[in-house]
Amino acid sequence: MSSLHGFWELQSNFVAHLHELGCERWSKSDANKLKINVDSAVFAAENAYGSGIVVRDDGRRLIEAFATYVTGDVQPELAEIMGIKEALSWVKRKGIQDVVIESDSLLLIQALDSSIRMPSLFGLMVVECQTLLLSLVNVKICFVKRSANRVAHYVARNFCFWSGCNFVEGSAPAALQTLILVDLAV
Repeated sequence: MSSLHGFWELQSNFVAHLHELGCERWSKSDANKLKINVDSAVFAAENAYGSGIVVRDDGRRLIEAFATYVTGDVQPELAEIMGIKEALSWVKRKGIQDVVIESDSLLLIQALDSSIRMPSLFGLMVVECQTLLLSLVNVKICFVKRSANRVAHYVARNFCFWSGCNFVEGSAPAALQTLILVDLAV
């Protein structure tokens, strides 16, 4: 067996193992930690992309939900890393620590965990996110399955025209509140 074949087999096993580790359902964060779910969407017909970011506390209460909407043609992985950068920037602006950020992009999680430098815009954004992570206290980024990230997915897909609007527990649209309540029942 060639060393290249062995590398790809090892990589494939690693990816399968990571995928198995991804949570199936949303779960509340540990005591005194915030959980931020992030998802992104590409709107090809509108030549735009955006991200949905949902912040909840250890009591599962909605702290804040917001979306970004940017004009431009990007690949999905670039939209995903832009969403993570937005979440990390939010954490830094708020000056908080003890945060878990969840994404359903396995590629993104692997890139953030890697020391390999990629000569691309995606690679530059990965380095920016890694640098932001180093400046924050007790913030980690984890992979979860789409089913555990559905509230952020909803925000990314449906709040694109409310970019710049922030919602808190009492002001969130009814559909968002319903999805959060479904997560509470789990």
